[in-house]
Amino acid sequence: MAFVGGSGCAAVGQRWCSGGNRSGCCTVRRGASFGGRSKRVATRGMQMVDGKEKKNAAGAAKEIAVSMDDEINEDIKNASASTSNKMLDTPDYKGYSMRTRLREETEAPFRKVRLFVYSASAASAALGGFVSLTRVIAALSGVQGTQPLDETIPNVLIDLGVVLAAVVLIRIDNAAGRKRLDRLSRGAALAKLKVENTDTGVVNKLSAFRLNQRPVLVCGDADTVNTVMADAFPLRRKLAERDVILVPFVTGSNAADDAVFDSWEAGPWLARPVGKEEWGLWFKQELDNAKLTFSKVRGTAMVIIVRKDGRVGARSMGPPMWQKLIEELDALPQKDRFGRP
Repeated sequence: MAFVGGSGCAAVGQRWCSGGNRSGCCTVRRGASFGGRSKRVATRGMQMVDGKEKKNAAGAAKEIAVSMDDEINEDIKNASASTSNKMLDTPDYKGYSMRTRLREETEAPFRKVRLFVYSASAASAALGGFVSLTRVIAALSGVQGTQPLDETIPNVLIDLGVVLAAVVLIRIDNAAGRKRLDRLSRGAALAKLKVENTDTGVVNKLSAFRLNQRPVLVCGDADTVNTVMADAFPLRRKLAERDVILVPFVTGSNAADDAVFDSWEAGPWLARPVGKEEWGLWFKQELDNAKLTFSKVRGTAMVIIVRKDGRVGARSMGPPMWQKLIEELDALPQKDRFGRP
């Protein structure tokens, strides 16, 4: 039915309508029409709100998924790094870790090349000497047409000399490599030890002092360490100004350790060992390497001065001369941040 313009319907709210085969006055239901529109508008509004909520929920879910992926990737990365570090730090049958061997190769990058040259020279000379030796034997046996002895004997001697020289050089190079491995292994064990800064209370490994400070380790019984500390105490500020930090390790009970540290003023010049067992194992290893025993070093301090580059600058038995150490540090070039020469 359609509305048709024009009059003819007297009642209010009626209009002339025509549709199909019928025509006449009809009543326009405005309220129903408006209600239908309102309902449709409300429905569309709810749909739009639902769409926005779904969109927001989808975005939130996506953010959560991305965050979970990042956490999983970070966990995998940390686990992989932990596994790699464990593999690098696991000692082999000779007691050296892969990390130590890599550092040794870094310090002597051409050692393996030299060993290859020595081995190849020895092999070549051995083969040549074998051939020359067979000719000498043939000549001595009276075989006709062999090379004269005045030519083959010098060749044998030259080849033998080359083999002996190559063997000696290989042994020297291997001995130097073992010394480097021992030094690096001891340095790695030292770098893992933990200390507490008595000024800030921060606990760090000794490796954290690299490029910043020079740890001086004083090891011995309580009385010996106290004597060394008494000598260093008047110069503590000068030592701290030169980036020197004392690390006294007291062998024996924890009570003796506490008594020593309670006797001295805390500050940037002093650090306290953390982990008595680890420090004890390290100290025993140091004594073993020096072929010493606890009984032999009783009453004597073992002092180890670590340079800023992390290497051990000096090892000595007996109290250090603190004033001389300060003078030597003052004589270092200002541009030399590693504490050399």
